[in-house]
Amino acid sequence: MEDMPALNASEIRKLISILDNVRFAGMQEYRLGTALGVSIPGIKSISFGDGIKSLVKGIINDFSLVCEGYGRSWFVFPHFKSYIESVPVVYKLYNISYNIPDSRVYHIEHRNCLDLTGLSNAFRYIVWLAAMRSLPLKFGQRLYLAGQIGQCRKWHSQFSREIKADVPGMVTTYCDSHIYDNISTQCCRLMSITTATFQHGLYPAASDKVFSDGYELFLSDTLHAWGEQSRDAAIQSKIDQSRINVAGRVIKTERLTGIPDSNAFGVMLSGNMQDEGRINTQLIELAEGYSRDTGSRYILKPHPFGSFKVTDLCDGNCLEIVDRKDFSLRSLAEKVEFFICPSTSTIAFDLINMGAVVFVCINQIENHFDPYLKGLCFNELEELSDLVEWYRSNKMEYERLAASIDEFVFSDGAEQAYIEFYGG
Repeated sequence: MEDMPALNASEIRKLISILDNVRFAGMQEYRLGTALGVSIPGIKSISFGDGIKSLVKGIINDFSLVCEGYGRSWFVFPHFKSYIESVPVVYKLYNISYNIPDSRVYHIEHRNCLDLTGLSNAFRYIVWLAAMRSLPLKFGQRLYLAGQIGQCRKWHSQFSREIKADVPGMVTTYCDSHIYDNISTQCCRLMSITTATFQHGLYPAASDKVFSDGYELFLSDTLHAWGEQSRDAAIQSKIDQSRINVAGRVIKTERLTGIPDSNAFGVMLSGNMQDEGRINTQLIELAEGYSRDTGSRYILKPHPFGSFKVTDLCDGNCLEIVDRKDFSLRSLAEKVEFFICPSTSTIAFDLINMGAVVFVCINQIENHFDPYLKGLCFNELEELSDLVEWYRSNKMEYERLAASIDEFVFSDGAEQAYIEFYGG
């Protein structure tokens, strides 16, 4: 399925607009194209089997919404506690939210049951599929979207029950471009409740050629941005500056004490749904080529939420494939001299923040962040070789360049900024 042509930005926006204008039974007041928008870029890779699995998830309720605290400032993390605790930046945000005065923090817990919402979804699927019959998608892809609408209804039934029982003063979501967060934000807006959301990743500015889910699906009254880059990109994406709070990023990784004198390098794969296959194939081919030319070897790190299968492309030059769900960067960074990263991911900035050496592959499909990674980008094997040799001969210059990138992307003082914003 990786060879399926990706949707371009115009096609993505058209599908979202069509879905927004459909009044789906049981969710008539909601813009479901916007709510499901994060799924649209990768919709062409969805199989019939994926569609069936989505339908089942829309019927069987596998989570319950639980809270800690009883304040009027709500923080909504639609994730299981095990996930929250495994991802440092999410766990830090969760703890900061919990310690803000007058807060109430929500997460989800595992549960498997068949409830009335799930049963009604099963009967509504036929109506929803009929409403989507004109979409330029395969039947399995429409099944997938119908299942996602069912999952939206399951979340909405629990969240709206909570919010009507005890109306909050403000609701902050983890990332309102994600499905449950977006439905929560829409629910709050219908009730005239003030909303905010955290920045989840480093988003590109929206343009005619680039669909930027973090900005184009943004609905909240306030976006808590990481730094100047995020503020500028949001403004370029037509978000009013008054809605942007440059708070900073809540976690900065412990810096490496030194770069290993290693004959290995790291390859960080992309989870970009729009063109994951092509981006990652290019990265692995470049890694294989560099290894053959230099006698070095590489360690491969798949994206935690990607689906790309890597084993068919790796030759004997791959030392190790790191577990997809291993969120630790430090243990990997201590083994390699440098990393090559995709231009579609925040990971390059995380590694620079840690003090690792990073070079970014600017593929022909997406060219998001090279203006902010000036001097560290390549596209061809020869360019990568030149960058590595430049770094080895100019390590102090690299460090100055990396420090300026880090300062531009991540503002300091995030924890205090959040406390002040919420009146602590």
